[in-house]
Amino acid sequence: GVLMMLFILPLFEVSTYHEEETLMQGGLEMIVETYKQANATGGNMTGFFAAMDTYVGNTDESLFWISIQGIDYSDRYHVKGENHLQLRGVELEVVTNRNSFAKFDLREESVLQASLSISQTLFICLILGLGAMMFSRDAHNLVLLPIERMIKKVRDMTENPLQKQNSADGADNGQAEQFETKILENAFSKICSLMAVGFGEAGAQIIAENLKNKGELDAMVPGKKMVAIFGFC
Repeated sequence: GVLMMLFILPLFEVSTYHEEETLMQGGLEMIVETYKQANATGGNMTGFFAAMDTYVGNTDESLFWISIQGIDYSDRYHVKGENHLQLRGVELEVVTNRNSFAKFDLREESVLQASLSISQTLFICLILGLGAMMFSRDAHNLVLLPIERMIKKVRDMTENPLQKQNSADGADNGQAEQFETKILENAFSKICSLMAVGFGEAGAQIIAENLKNKGELDAMVPGKKMVAIFGFC
C-alpha cells in the first residue's frame, strides 16, 4: 500500500501536467536579450520576432499581456483580454525582466490543482479505509475467531465433557508453520480430550460441574448414585 501511494501520489501534482515557471521566466529573458542584440546590430528584428512567436506559441493558453522594453506587443499577438482584470492573486503570474514583463492567467491551473487536491484526498481516504479493513479482517481471523472457538469448546465441555474435541484447521495436515493462537487452540483441544479420557464416564460430571462453577478444581462435588456394569480386558 505504501509503495502504491509513492507511485500514484505524483499523479496528483500540477507539475505532472504543466511545465514549471522556468519557461515563462527563461523565455522572457531570452526575448529581452534578442531585442538588445537586434538593436545593437542595426535594428534587424527578424530574430526578435521569431523568439516572440516561439514564446507566445508555447504560452498562448495562459499569456494575456506582454511588454518588451516598454513596448506593448499584446495586440500584435491577440493575447490581451478584458476578463483578466478580475483575476485573484493565485490565478495571476507576472514575470519581469527590467522594463519587460509578461502576465499569465493561471485559472486553468488553479482549477486543475483544486480537482487534483480533491482526488488526492479521496484516494488517501480510500487507501486508509482499505488498510483498516484488511487489518481488522486479519485481527478477526487470526485472534478473535480462535478465542471464540476456544470459548465455545469450554461451553461444549460443560455440557458434555466426553464430546470429541476437534483440532483447529491445519493442525493435523502436516503444515509446518502455525500461528500462536492456532497452536494454543490445538493444545486446548488435546487437553480437553485427555481430561475426557483420564476422568472417563465416572468423572465426566466432576469436569462439567467444575467448569460451570468457574472456580478452582473441587473433586469432592456431590455425587450421584449410579448402577453400572464395568468390564475389563
